[in-house]
Amino acid sequence: MLQILHITHWFPTRGKPHSGSFIYNHCRATEGDGKAKAHILFLDLLNGRGLLPGIKTDRFQTPEGVDVRVIRLTWILSPLVYTYPQLQWILFHKAIQRAVRELRPDLIHGHVIHPAGALAGKIARHNNLPLLITEHWSNLEVYVRKRIRSDWGRKAYQYSSFILPVSDFLKRSICDAYPAVTPEKVVVVPNIVYAEHFTFHAKPAAAGPVLKFIMVSAWVRYKQATKRPDIVIKALGLFAKNHHKDISLTVVGDGDMLPEMKTLVAENGIRATFTGFLPSHEIARLMHEHNYFVHASEIETFSVVTAEAMMCGLPVVVSDTGALPELVTVDRGVVTGNTIEEWEEAIQKVTSKTFNCQTIAAEVAEYCSPGRIGHQIYDLYTRCRK
Repeated sequence: MLQILHITHWFPTRGKPHSGSFIYNHCRATEGDGKAKAHILFLDLLNGRGLLPGIKTDRFQTPEGVDVRVIRLTWILSPLVYTYPQLQWILFHKAIQRAVRELRPDLIHGHVIHPAGALAGKIARHNNLPLLITEHWSNLEVYVRKRIRSDWGRKAYQYSSFILPVSDFLKRSICDAYPAVTPEKVVVVPNIVYAEHFTFHAKPAAAGPVLKFIMVSAWVRYKQATKRPDIVIKALGLFAKNHHKDISLTVVGDGDMLPEMKTLVAENGIRATFTGFLPSHEIARLMHEHNYFVHASEIETFSVVTAEAMMCGLPVVVSDTGALPELVTVDRGVVTGNTIEEWEEAIQKVTSKTFNCQTIAAEVAEYCSPGRIGHQIYDLYTRCRK
């Protein structure tokens, strides 16, 4: 059985239950056929007030039986350490090498080039082990221009046997940002959605008195705009007014954008419910009760939440950006530009069309299935060891 050491800085915790869940799902999937054993090394860098670094290690098993080792740093300089994997190697070298000696991995699997993939590259080179990197990050073009910060990342990409972006969009970004990387070793491996909750249920009749829309995200404001709920809210208000439709909107998720969103809902005369954070089974239950899923964004490397909605059989309206056009075909929904007028037209189109919701659910469930993707990753493991 292959022993795989996964390196990540993003992992679900009690305080952040959805942080890095897509990474954990990839790690879980590699164990699916019993031919590989996943071990996760989670580097948890926390802000603190101490002038000296506080480093602790921990070890536990997830409910699914995956072995997780944690190196936790609490320090006033943690943001600087996060930025430079070179500092992480200095601080965590002994703990990392202890894990490598105990686990004796057959290969290293890094998740996201900065900073985990860059650090994974150093670990792999130092121990003469094969390396794979799964890529979820769309900010590669900016990252590569910061040459001191990205030096280990470039070396990791060059050393790796395979780079696994989660979409064709991200593959193109990697090849554009790193011309030295041969396209043959960049293999698209989609994100995984486990179907415990996100399964097909017959939808409520869309011809009923109320058209029910739902959107789900972490509504957090970043330096650059990413999610665009303002466009959806204004377009829904315009659609209801111009087409004399009775609509409702359910907003799932927490974040500092919510006060502004609630103001927009009131200004646009929309009947809306804000649920706050919900666990996956509650999100799936709500999706089963709604007619359409809406997701406006400036950039998406995959959009797991859109896949989850379609696995529940929901037709969707999404922005024409990133990987979303790959995921949302004309038989699954409508892809639109990010203006209010374009979004209103897209909402009118999706509500006027009949979709085979069961087919939507089946196709996306197969595309995102852990069995298929786990087998694909295992095949790459065996190829990089030859």
